[in-house]
Amino acid sequence: MLETKIKLGGKARGYWNFSMARISRKVHRGPSHSLSERMEMDNRRSGFSLIELVVVLMVGSVLTSIAIQSFNGVSGRFATRGARQTFMAMNARARAQAVEYGRTVRLNLDHTGDSVWLSRGDEVLEVLDFGEEFDVDIRTSTNSDLRVCMNPRGFADTRCNNFTSPVTVSFLLATDTASVSVLSLGQMVVN
Repeated sequence: MLETKIKLGGKARGYWNFSMARISRKVHRGPSHSLSERMEMDNRRSGFSLIELVVVLMVGSVLTSIAIQSFNGVSGRFATRGARQTFMAMNARARAQAVEYGRTVRLNLDHTGDSVWLSRGDEVLEVLDFGEEFDVDIRTSTNSDLRVCMNPRGFADTRCNNFTSPVTVSFLLATDTASVSVLSLGQMVVN
């Protein structure tokens, strides 16, 4: 509690002590109201108005839509890049299995079905549907399916491949694109 001393001049000399808490209580209390009047005033001020709620909801919806649009753009870029990396990993897996088992392993790409699979002879080793897994479309620069045959030495067998010059494989999702060039000896170069 804060106390103040006031020095009085003239006939009333001396110091008077005033308690600031007592003064402020009297000043800020204002006119006394009955209990029912005070409860009625409190009830009128509680809660938010309909306009305030609508404004908050509108601002929230605008911010949410901005966040969703930016997330969609980022997720498209990640999907196309992830599809490209997976395709390159499948090529490396075909090479590794050909060397390990001493037999030719084929990497097959179906551009109309958006799928890639590895096969050794008549046996299918692995199938990946890029349309389902990454939600991307696959396009080739030749507009045809692609077959890369890895021999036991780890190189592409050009007699088994269905292409002789580099082929660009593109992974598309809306406006996002990631591509890789497949060279005739089985190497892949990111574009």
